[in-house]
Amino acid sequence: MDTRTGRCGEYSNLFGLFCRSVGLETRLVLDLSDHLWTEVRLGDNWIMADSCEGIIDKPSMYEYGWGKDGLCYMIAIASDQVVDVTPRYTRKFLTDEFQTRRRTHTTSENATTLILYELNQELKQNLSKSALEELDRRRRLEDAELQLFKQSTDWTPQEKYGRGRISGSLAWKQSRQEAGKSNVGKPKDTEKSKSEEKERQVAGFEVEAFSPPLSTRLSLQVRPKPLGRHDGIIVAGTACAVGEANTVSLVVVDEKYLGSILQSRSFLSWTDAKDFVNRLPSERIVIMNGKCEDDAKAKSLEMERLGGWKSEDVSKKGVAFIGQVDAHPDWTFCSTLDACPPEGYEVELQINSARPALKLRTERWTLPTAIAGRLPEKAMPVKTQLLANDEQKRLAFSAFMQSNAGKYSGYTTKSGSPIYLLNASSYPLSRMDSTLLDVTTKDNAWNTFHFLPPPLVPTDDEGISSSKNTSEIPAFEVPLETSFFDNSLGSQILTNSSTRLPTSEALHNARLVGLYFSAHWCGAYLTFMEQTTF
Repeated sequence: MDTRTGRCGEYSNLFGLFCRSVGLETRLVLDLSDHLWTEVRLGDNWIMADSCEGIIDKPSMYEYGWGKDGLCYMIAIASDQVVDVTPRYTRKFLTDEFQTRRRTHTTSENATTLILYELNQELKQNLSKSALEELDRRRRLEDAELQLFKQSTDWTPQEKYGRGRISGSLAWKQSRQEAGKSNVGKPKDTEKSKSEEKERQVAGFEVEAFSPPLSTRLSLQVRPKPLGRHDGIIVAGTACAVGEANTVSLVVVDEKYLGSILQSRSFLSWTDAKDFVNRLPSERIVIMNGKCEDDAKAKSLEMERLGGWKSEDVSKKGVAFIGQVDAHPDWTFCSTLDACPPEGYEVELQINSARPALKLRTERWTLPTAIAGRLPEKAMPVKTQLLANDEQKRLAFSAFMQSNAGKYSGYTTKSGSPIYLLNASSYPLSRMDSTLLDVTTKDNAWNTFHFLPPPLVPTDDEGISSSKNTSEIPAFEVPLETSFFDNSLGSQILTNSSTRLPTSEALHNARLVGLYFSAHWCGAYLTFMEQTTF
């Protein structure tokens, strides 16, 4: 206020001061790619306000308007809460590129959740009971909103703000890649600029954990005119399409165990959809629905690995497809969206009776989309359910399923709560609000347990209370013995923080291992991946 000079941080601090002086609740948003702005609470909503730019309620400005490519974490900071509000300011949250940038700051989304949880626990210590209740109510509302943003893959016409940054010199804005993709100094009408403007990465659900069918027949449905975002593709009664405008949704179903939904993705170009299909194993069941934006390359596009594909028609008119990779069974269906029956098309497949028994998989800190009921009194009295531990609840559910096989796909519960049953309508699952978690006592931690084929369940998964299940990361079998790397690299590895880590610990649960060698004065680097893509 004295110097009347400053950058975004000074603007945000002063704007927050002025808002609070007239009774408006505010919080500072820290963008780790180097920017700050303010959020102001109006009713039950937090509204973006960038005083440096003079812009209010245009959260698309940074990604869509400025064309900022380095977004990763946007953290809202107040006196009583710290919230990861990143999904409000991006429509690329679930893309591989965006998640890769986030992983340079934290090792996983669970790690982020734990960090914010610990910060919020400190901030809550001096709050009254009524203030805590109000804060939890607001966070539940905001978390529901952020979960919806995570699954969105494009800004709506009403949300789009297409202007580049106003403040700062042109050279400075261009050096920071904030001048906007169509401004001076950016390539126009070139193949490069077109490809830059295209969001070519795929999007999907935050928690891709879907139940396989529990009956003797598997239903596969594709609908040309879905009523909602997800019901363009239905597998065993589960609505699982991503379903955005001007995209093609693609769902991959396991063929061996018939019905386990392995992936659900949305693509903005036929070329990207084809590249994804080309990476799938043979005989995987594929269901596609939708239409991509006009793509010149799509005129000659051939989906060689999908039998029955009519490339010229569907690339122009959209596709409704049910089939298999590298196979052409008699139940294959391929049609343009216009030619598909208005009610959609359904295929029913007989499930192999010799299929291995399904196993319960533990999904910590997750909630279902809906529940199918409560474990009945005759299986376990509700008063007993409220007092039972995790192992007792698991045994009660397993006993109940012996006479109800094929009706339910799992259950969800937490300490002091009943056992709630799941069915096809319960998916997809979603992560809990980090501020509602009590990691120490697990009093507020909902956990979901659902049936999946044995290869998708860690061998040591026996529930969250089992002494064997001490790791947050599923312990999948690794095809190489760690002794191979112990002999090759030694018993310890030097990390980038100059600390030594046992080789066997560094490679625990690793699925892909890469070695990079450089000059004699630069040692070997080891990288590994924790996640598995089926």
